[in-house]
Amino acid sequence: MEYPKDLSLRSIAQILENIAAAYEVQGEDQFRIRAYQNAAAGIEHTGEDIRQLWEQKKLDDIPGVGVSIAQHLDELFRTGKVSHFDQVTKKLPEGFFELLKLEGVGPKTAFKLAKAFQLKNAREALAQLKTQAQAGQIQKLPGFAQETEQNILEAIEEREQKTGPERMGLFLAQSYADRMVPYLEANQACLHVEPLGSLRRQAPTVGDIDLAMASSHPQECIDHFIRYPGKQKILAQGGNTARIILKDGIQVDLKVVKPKEFGSLLQHFTGSKQHNIMLRDYALQLSLSLSEYGIKYTRGKKKGKTEHFDKEEDFYRFLGLDWIPPELREGTEEIEAAKDGHLPDLVELEDIKGDLHVHSDIAIATSHDGGESSLEELAQVAQELGYEYLGVSDHNPKQAGISTKKVLSLLKARKDKIDQFNSSHERHVKNRGQDVFLFHSLEVDIKPDGSLALPEPAFEMFDFLIASVHSSFSQDKRRMTQRVLRALAHPKVKILGHQTGRMFGSRPGYELDWDQIFAFCKEKDIFLEINAWPKRLDLPEHLVKEAISRGVRLVIDTDSHSAQHLKLMHFGVSVARRGWAQKPDIVNALPLAKIKGIMKEEKRKT
Repeated sequence: MEYPKDLSLRSIAQILENIAAAYEVQGEDQFRIRAYQNAAAGIEHTGEDIRQLWEQKKLDDIPGVGVSIAQHLDELFRTGKVSHFDQVTKKLPEGFFELLKLEGVGPKTAFKLAKAFQLKNAREALAQLKTQAQAGQIQKLPGFAQETEQNILEAIEEREQKTGPERMGLFLAQSYADRMVPYLEANQACLHVEPLGSLRRQAPTVGDIDLAMASSHPQECIDHFIRYPGKQKILAQGGNTARIILKDGIQVDLKVVKPKEFGSLLQHFTGSKQHNIMLRDYALQLSLSLSEYGIKYTRGKKKGKTEHFDKEEDFYRFLGLDWIPPELREGTEEIEAAKDGHLPDLVELEDIKGDLHVHSDIAIATSHDGGESSLEELAQVAQELGYEYLGVSDHNPKQAGISTKKVLSLLKARKDKIDQFNSSHERHVKNRGQDVFLFHSLEVDIKPDGSLALPEPAFEMFDFLIASVHSSFSQDKRRMTQRVLRALAHPKVKILGHQTGRMFGSRPGYELDWDQIFAFCKEKDIFLEINAWPKRLDLPEHLVKEAISRGVRLVIDTDSHSAQHLKLMHFGVSVARRGWAQKPDIVNALPLAKIKGIMKEEKRKT
């Protein structure tokens, strides 16, 4: 097995994902596979300095990383390789791991292709597979259709076109910025620092990290910047700019301007490109020219004079516009709305009163990865966040190899545990004030035919259900839509979970007829989910906006598998804001007293 020279969060997560994939094609136990998948996700989303955690012997503090995996990673840091990983992967062709990087290609497909075409060399695997696809050889394999072959060819060509570094997820970019900004502002000469570009707009993926700084002493700030402890090397420095590469290979650019120009710089480099083009055209109608330095008059007595702005709000106000939140600056109708005073009052993180999609450690032989935190641990973090309620929505029990009687017994025991928690906490509330209420819910698989993966007697146990697709992603648009609509027709289903199925970097998602989905959800008062898990961020913002225009209500959930994951809610809020969502559009912005009846109310069956 090949190991990267630079052990970054992403590269270590990739190693663990590869081991999980190797276990999957070798028929290993599902719990072991999930352990590596959970560890990979935990590491990629930790936001901490991974080498520092290793040096402090705190790797097993990362959610999802147990003692065994922590020991393997210790060996990786000490020696650059792991003997156990080499043992697991030695019988697999190296090309197998390269194929896993293709959009939409999972472990089983990658293994079949690598084995069929003897893709033993990782560096040549994609080129060899492309040749086979162009020759029509993939569709000749059992289980592969012409459409599959075309999708694989497109995935290869898309990867070939990526000449620069891959865009990182929003979570990773935000975690780097969150560490760098306090470091920079600790220097008294550095008055204020803000992220720029797609990071400030909270786009789902980010290229390089760009930072803006206000200072009257640029050289002192540049010197402080290039001394950043996480720096690997300096790429450029001079004047009021500098560029460094971090130890994880991430590029960070800094731009320093005088305090009086900070607002202008912030506006210019936040973008988006289309927003700035539309704003420039609007300004030209007013005989004004825009730049990172300010607003210049192009006619009249003040021609050639530049107005400077220390605050971005003043920049927009000078143009006769309301300040436009960065999340809305995508070049649609935001400038017209700002001109007319019709910008939405966007939902805020502080508006959220609870999280309705949370996984616990209650053992019910789940069909997918379970949670790792107890009800008490989840409630404690929820209370710290100011929440009034959680929806404990573990995956349904697996259907294979377990009797209906056993499933009902596991679910009854789970219900009793949640009821007991609520009873004891009701007494606590009477004595000491607010506490967290737990809804008894479940995330249920939507099977390929649209039925729900639960025995019929189980449904009456729950306050509500989240219905989600976790398999058969290749169904065409018509079949997938029919499948989802059948599931949503069940009176206990109140939420459609992560409804496009996309996973950044691994799966593009499936297609649905959204006209039908929106109409059904509106009629039956079913809520669409904005899943805040950083690899999902699903519903995408354009569908959020469309849902709102159709009168469909939304919930913002974290899909937490650890108590600490509850703190990822702000990523879902960012998606909602990019979709122009306001507080009344979000169901879990309601207090417990109002949402209790809504979530327990069953839909009309007709």
